[in-house]
This record gives sequence, structure tokens and C-alpha cells, in this order.
Amino acid sequence: MSKHLISTAVAVLFLSALDSATAQTTPAEAPPGSEAIRPGDVVKLTVLRDKDLSGEFPVNQFGTVVLPLVGEYDVSRESHRSLRDKVIKDLQEIRFAKDIELVVLRRVRVDGEVNEPGLYPLDPTMTVADAVAMAKGRTQFASAGEVVLRRGGEVIDADLLLDQRVSESPIRSGDEIYIPRRGWIDRNFTAVVAGASTVATILVTLLIR
Repeated sequence: MSKHLISTAVAVLFLSALDSATAQTTPAEAPPGSEAIRPGDVVKLTVLRDKDLSGEFPVNQFGTVVLPLVGEYDVSRESHRSLRDKVIKDLQEIRFAKDIELVVLRRVRVDGEVNEPGLYPLDPTMTVADAVAMAKGRTQFASAGEVVLRRGGEVIDADLLLDQRVSESPIRSGDEIYIPRRGWIDRNFTAVVAGASTVATILVTLLIR
């Protein structure tokens, strides 16, 4: 076999292996703004005039959720829309039901300089500002416009904006939206300016004398 054929065969095998590895690793990390459903998310099911079927149901660590009447669903490979369509179809086959709605919420902790820190369910259509509002807004010491995303105790380089929708951000269930505290000088700017002005006045007076 010629060297050219050997080189070609090696190149083909390398590319095939690379494609296979890519196919195996891509689903593990969904890009920001995707509709991937993950453990910790909450499936909110609303069936008009049927409280027994309505409620909020958590996705467990195995990527499954159990819904009333229709049972368990493996949601690890479902999008919000595909799960919604599947559940509506299954419910309507078992029981005559109208006005069914399904939304996947993300459970996120809002902490730092907010008035009521805590764990909140976020609708994907909500903004980061809406999440802060659920925690009763910022305190008087909050840093203006600054938002930090934490995951597993580490800061994520996310560059979150207050008007950014949750669905368009990398925010996941289990994450923490953290509002930092303003720096000491920023919090005491008026006092610092007043003090500097007083010192300047004293120095000018001494120089004149």
C-alpha cells in the first residue's frame, strides 16, 4: 500500500473519531438560551378547573419528573416545547381536558444585597431584574447595575444584564444570582467629599496665615 493511501486512511479514521467524540460530548453541555431541561428544574402544570392535575413538580437527579395521572417522564432529552406537547397529548388521551399549560421553571437563589434573599422559581420569560424584584428588590447598599452569577460556589463569567431574559442567559437551576455590595467609598461618598473639603479649607487657612 502506498504512503499516500496510508496517510489518507489515517486522516479518515482521525476525522471519524473526532466526529464521534463531538457527537458524544455536545449534549452534555447545552448552550445559553437553549431549552434543555435539567435536574432541579420544576415542571409547572396547569389544567383549568382541575386542581388535582395542577401543580409544580421537580425534576429529580435522574432527569425524570412524575406528573399526576400520566406518570413518569424522562425529560433529559426533552425541550420545553416537546415535553409540553407530549404531556398535553397524553392527558387528553386519558381524560377530556381543555386549557392545559406547561412551563418549565428554574429554581435559582437570589442573594446578596436584596431585601428578601431566598430560592425562587423563575419563568424563562422573566428577566434578571424580575428575579431581583421577587426578592423584594435591592437594598440601599447594593452596587448599581452589577449582577454576579455563581455556580457551585464559583463565579461564572456570564456578564448578566438586568434586562436579560432567563431563557437567553446561562442561568440554571441551582445557580445563585448575587447582588454585590457597593464599595466603602461609594457608600460614604458624601462624607468623604465633606471631609476632603474640610481638610482643604484648613490647609488653605494655614497657608494664608
